[in-house]
Amino acid sequence: MATREILALDTATPQILAPQTGDTYIANRAVEIAPQAGSKALTLTGGTVTTSTPVIDATQTWNAGAVTFTGIKFNVTDTASASGSLLLDLQVGGASRFSVDKDGFITGRSNNPWDGFGGQTGTAVTNFLYVSGLGMRVANNFGLELAVQNVAMLGPATRFGWSSTAGNLATLRGNFDLALARDAANTLAQRNGVNAQTFRIYNTFTDASNYERGKIQWDSNVLKIGTEKAGSGTARALELQTDGTTALTIGTNQNATFAQSLYIGNANYLGWLSRSLLNSPSDGVLTLVNNAVTDFNRLQFGGTTSSFPALKRNSTALETKLADDSAYAPHAMQYLDITDGVTAPGAATGRARIYVDTADGDLKIIFADGTIKTIVVDT
Repeated sequence: MATREILALDTATPQILAPQTGDTYIANRAVEIAPQAGSKALTLTGGTVTTSTPVIDATQTWNAGAVTFTGIKFNVTDTASASGSLLLDLQVGGASRFSVDKDGFITGRSNNPWDGFGGQTGTAVTNFLYVSGLGMRVANNFGLELAVQNVAMLGPATRFGWSSTAGNLATLRGNFDLALARDAANTLAQRNGVNAQTFRIYNTFTDASNYERGKIQWDSNVLKIGTEKAGSGTARALELQTDGTTALTIGTNQNATFAQSLYIGNANYLGWLSRSLLNSPSDGVLTLVNNAVTDFNRLQFGGTTSSFPALKRNSTALETKLADDSAYAPHAMQYLDITDGVTAPGAATGRARIYVDTADGDLKIIFADGTIKTIVVDT
């Protein structure tokens, strides 16, 4: 096997030799191919092979740190060309599989966003990946590594998604379970059919069993916002802020603290689950009611046992009772104003009432048996 210079005369014998099987040809100078108009510049036919025999197998050694090298260069002077003109077109069986148009757009084999990079040339593109100033590498298991200088854009109907299983495109497509999508202008959506979605942001992460994180989650048709921990993680509080200032803190003990006033609607109630409610029907007026808004029993002070007092509603009367409602409680005051006198108001069983008799203006006591006594004040 001889190594021969391309298009050179044999130096030993002045004749042009026919190529021999196994010969290697070298070019000691640049080879320029300038075809006539209408003819191809270079056509390579690899023939039919049964082993891997690349049609082009080029090598080169770069050995100058200050030099910016170019391995393959194709410079087009686009004086006039159709919009579908391609800088590169790789085909299988005459069908395009990968191409780059003259504007630098990359097209994969179909409009399916999982099969390639986007829409076919000359069609209305709804699913495509256009990257401006982007370095891109496809890693193992079809992972995509992007080194973005400016912006990466997807077509309006395209979702950016993940599969639960590594593998080829068919496997990925069959196990698709998480995606980001465009709902509208300036609106990012995380959706996957009728499947409830969860978003997590981590404070710490050691592994799937040791972390601290926050979450926004749909669970049983309820939207939940909160914090979570596992393993070596520590429970964390939740704060709501406005303008960088905390407005509401929910501690790890589930106690809520408002930094400022808490307001509710004028017609609404501040209440306890399935228990009493507090309402303000007008400015300066508070109403205490039961959960059904039909009654109210008593207001306890300091505790719930007989060691503490309470005010109890009894029909239209207000009673001073022990907190557990077991008996009446003493009521001390500086003085008592009695107004709106009546004539013989009557007394409930076991009681006596003090009143001003409107007939004569005297201060009187009516006992449980109906006996009335006038209170005489020594003047």
